[in-house]
Amino acid sequence: MSYYVYNKETTKIAMNPTRGKRHLQAEYKTMAAATAAITRWDKKWFDDKCNASDFDKKYHPERFEDSARPIFKYAIADAAYYHDNIEKFEITYSMYDKERKNPIKQSVNTPAYMDPGCESYWTM
Repeated sequence: MSYYVYNKETTKIAMNPTRGKRHLQAEYKTMAAATAAITRWDKKWFDDKCNASDFDKKYHPERFEDSARPIFKYAIADAAYYHDNIEKFEITYSMYDKERKNPIKQSVNTPAYMDPGCESYWTM
């Protein structure tokens, strides 16, 4: 059984850049590990808020509001439950479908290199 940390608004799975290979970055083996990840992100957010320059506080106040805290922004779900009930899908079109006749339904977690609507898909 594995767990995902996901954004409550967009339902995108949150990637943890401190973990190894890309496919392992979003998956946690236990609920405690996922909770610890959110706690670490929240502590880093608080440290960044305390150490932010006056320029950042003046021109980017939205980054320092309490609603931007990771502890309020992210949630944890079992992988199977996430894929069955939470994950959102979006409709996209291929770059070459100028008339937009053939819609493609894909997950919000689809990387750009696998999205026919992105140039990186066609250049590989």
